[in-house]
Amino acid sequence: MTASADGDDAFGYADFALGSFQHEIRMKDGAGEIVRRDWQAQLEGWDQEQWAYVLDNGIIGEAEALRWADEVWGSKECEEEDEDEDE
Repeated sequence: MTASADGDDAFGYADFALGSFQHEIRMKDGAGEIVRRDWQAQLEGWDQEQWAYVLDNGIIGEAEALRWADEVWGSKECEEEDEDEDE
């Protein structure tokens, strides 16, 4: 599974290999695991914010992508709210 950026200015290349999964795994399940793992790494690595818009979708619909994003960024927002309440 790959991801593409608008240009190569950030890392010197525009296409990224994110991972792979066995052929017997459902495509949405395998893709979801890889995408969430990549988003989690971005969040932990440099505090990447959640994307703002879905410009186009294919096999993965907008609602499903938003659920996946909530699994990654939603948990961080809940942790931050808990920290704010403790102060």
